[in-house]
Amino acid sequence: MCANKNSQPGAHLSLLDNLKLQYIVGVKPGDHEFLFDWIKHAKARELVMNKDKVKHTFRYVHDVPLNDEHFDYRVNVIEYWEEKANGKKQHFSWVTSFKITDENVFDLMRAARARWKIENETFNTLKNQGYNFQHNYGHGNNNLCSVMTMLMLLAFLIDQVQYLCCGLRKKLKEKLGPWYAVFENIRVVFRMIVWESWEQLYEMLINPQTHPPPNLFGLEIEVKA
Repeated sequence: MCANKNSQPGAHLSLLDNLKLQYIVGVKPGDHEFLFDWIKHAKARELVMNKDKVKHTFRYVHDVPLNDEHFDYRVNVIEYWEEKANGKKQHFSWVTSFKITDENVFDLMRAARARWKIENETFNTLKNQGYNFQHNYGHGNNNLCSVMTMLMLLAFLIDQVQYLCCGLRKKLKEKLGPWYAVFENIRVVFRMIVWESWEQLYEMLINPQTHPPPNLFGLEIEVKA
């Protein structure tokens, strides 16, 4: 499990242990002074590697107390510095239940940083790109909120599969931009015209000059230059 910092890290990580879940959780020096002071004086393994014109510097320590309140709860810590060819530098740090080695530290870093990609490309899309995830539908009597959430996630999954597997859907997304624009264009023409197939609808939206829409009787409308 990848996660960001938590206001109650001890209880949070203990719960993950009870659920038998491995974790990589982001931590920052300002929020975990005890932890970072400890690793500052600890004997740590340091590793530097260069990949794709990027310098990756790692420093990792095992068996570190999480904080003074949860001194008996031990974690493994990764500090990571990224330096790109243009001179831009970034610093990240995580605690993890995984045993860290020179062989897996790069993969652990990539997994941890994927959390931002998941949050931006999934939750941001669900909330702001036409799925209405920000509305909780809490006015149902029993399970409406959960049912609507599952339907949104199912629709999102189908859209992602189509985007990956359907060339026309991908071209449509690239032309129209955000998902809400795709949905709105499809919604408008779907209501106005009887379509023979989704392919016909997609092709018209991509290039109406070469693929004009049919009229209500199924005949193609002639488009004059």
